Amino acid sequence: VNILFYGKYIPLQGVATIIEAARILQSENNLHFTLIGGGQDYKKVKSLTDSYKLENVTFYPRMSYSEIIATLKAADMALGVFGEGEKMQRVIPNKVIEALAVGTPLITGESRAAGRYFINNQHLFLVPPTNPEALAQKIKEVASDLPHAKQIALMGQTKAQQDFSEEVLQEGIVNLLETLT
Repeated sequence: VNILFYGKYIPLQGVATIIEAARILQSENNLHFTLIGGGQDYKKVKSLTDSYKLENVTFYPRMSYSEIIATLKAADMALGVFGEGEKMQRVIPNKVIEALAVGTPLITGESRAAGRYFINNQHLFLVPPTNPEALAQKIKEVASDLPHAKQIALMGQTKAQQDFSEEVLQEGIVNLLETLT
């Protein structure tokens, strides 16, 4: 089972939580973490991975957007963000919408913003942020029934199209601008 994360390793993304979950799951031979990107916390995360001698994690450098989307489509599941703080509560990162848009099962941290648009276990899978134990448990749960996870991902894909398509977002901006003039 290929578990994909991509990003710039900023604190919001909580990549150390992903590495801790990989450590918890290291004896699960069928689970492999693919991490793409680099940035602010990359060295810290790579050092943590090396200190645990994790063989279930592979790092790749940044890729083009089209390569990331192709990799995302091929992944068995994607990981969103697991950081903490007020920004975590306010935003739905692009990576969440992208995973949903291509129909890849997604696990991400619970937040007010995610709860405003998505229903846990109906559109995606939510876990408490900064909780590697909960993330590891959810990964095992999703991996144990990938056909069911794919059904949930397809419902998430529909929801993402309804609320985050280019047309819907443009209409929202136009309506906002009209109220300001």
